[in-house]
Amino acid sequence: QEKNFVYIDGESLLDVQSVESNISTNRIPLNIAGFGAGPQEAEGVSEGSLNIERYVITTADHDPFASPPIYEDGFEGLWVHQDSTGHNNYFAMKTGYINDYAFNAAVNSVPTMSVGVVAYGSGIGELDPAPEIPTPPDPDDFLDSYVYPRGIELTFNDPNALSGIVTTNRVQSFDLSFNMNREVKNRLGGMKKIPETFISFPFQATLSIAIDVDEYSISGIETLICQDPETIQLDLKRCDNTIIRSFIFTDGVLQ
Repeated sequence: QEKNFVYIDGESLLDVQSVESNISTNRIPLNIAGFGAGPQEAEGVSEGSLNIERYVITTADHDPFASPPIYEDGFEGLWVHQDSTGHNNYFAMKTGYINDYAFNAAVNSVPTMSVGVVAYGSGIGELDPAPEIPTPPDPDDFLDSYVYPRGIELTFNDPNALSGIVTTNRVQSFDLSFNMNREVKNRLGGMKKIPETFISFPFQATLSIAIDVDEYSISGIETLICQDPETIQLDLKRCDNTIIRSFIFTDGVLQ
């Protein structure tokens, strides 16, 4: 049986379903006076990409992709693909940056996450020396994140409500996604170094929500569907009210 192990800053991602990667290095020929074409030299650091599809079975404190600094500062990463004979192949990156993200949750299912990463200083294949593989945690140490009925809670601002906010758990599903465009800056004389990257603000996130039709009887729902909401918060909860994930959107524009 083939297995995939993915580590972000040394922490294991649980329940990874699929991983795709590629890597490229630009090379230029060195022309030597009197001798013609010489060997080829790598131009800049190697660059690659990593796309990860996974189920979300842990709370945010056990998921490196739930840490806000990682989106701006970048991270180290390692993907280990183990074939049916136990042989390992690696994809390692010195610095990775998230450039697209998608999250889906629906009642009676396990949430899913898709993350696209641009990787600098990457290596692939049978690395020598082989990187140290962290020990993954036992999945049984975590509660399941199956979304039960009424397990998705939506909170939004409503100036007509007495408290100024409305909360409902009649959400059936939601999808969110965003792309993070980045500006890459190479420094003079530093072509062999990993370039600095900066997020190009603002970036756009898209959120779609499905709610039961009879939810229209709840006061405040007209505000949600007829006005651009200032703040929307979605909480994924277990039966014991433990929050699996929270997402907060500000300055939304209805489409």
